Amino acid sequence: MASPASPERRLARLLLLLAVSASSAVRQAPSLHVPTHFVGDRTRLVSGCATVAPEEPAAAEGAASSAAAGASPPLGKRRRLLGLTRELQRLPRGTTPETVGGVLDQAEWGTTPEQLTALMMVVHKAQRWRAAAMLADWAQHQGLELSTMQYNLLISACARTRPRRALAIFRRMQASAVACDAVSYNNAIAAASRSSNLELALQLFEQMVKAGIPPTTISFNRLGLGLGLLGLGLRLELGVS
Repeated sequence: MASPASPERRLARLLLLLAVSASSAVRQAPSLHVPTHFVGDRTRLVSGCATVAPEEPAAAEGAASSAAAGASPPLGKRRRLLGLTRELQRLPRGTTPETVGGVLDQAEWGTTPEQLTALMMVVHKAQRWRAAAMLADWAQHQGLELSTMQYNLLISACARTRPRRALAIFRRMQASAVACDAVSYNNAIAAASRSSNLELALQLFEQMVKAGIPPTTISFNRLGLGLGLLGLGLRLELGVS
């Protein structure tokens, strides 16, 4: 009986699935569009999984309207979002989606796509994994269709400290009608690597390639978290800086 292929051999076979040359297959990581009232924040999101783009967001991501472009939120709104994030994070394990909805109602924070994205941005930036997981459960309970960006923010908020939570949200994203992008897969691969689940990390990389999403430099970096120096060796071989 043939022995299972090593991670190196499996990854080499996956690279053959790329229909374009190495120079065009590996490109710079895409930037996340964010609501216009966050454009002043130049902070990199989750160790390079996405960066804040100082430009107007795409309408499909449910961002702020052009009428609000350039207008920074008042300090009171930022404090409200931070306070709401802390309150969600303090909720105990087993909190029901109804309780989460009650907290949102009590804070008088709306649930429009723009308002949810603003809240998720703060949750993500603060790396509040519990708040992110509860928002994901609440959204599913409400039957809300989250955008790709919103899913990415929630996954990223959990990927470092609660990778299994991040993977659960990613699987929920895959089961929805929302399309996964390079940021989604990069965060999921990072979560799998942090969980020491090398098999899953390779499977996600394979899914990414087969879905026609070119791996980015970050894809190899995140895969390298679980495969040691393999990711670095592949980058050097492909001439990726």
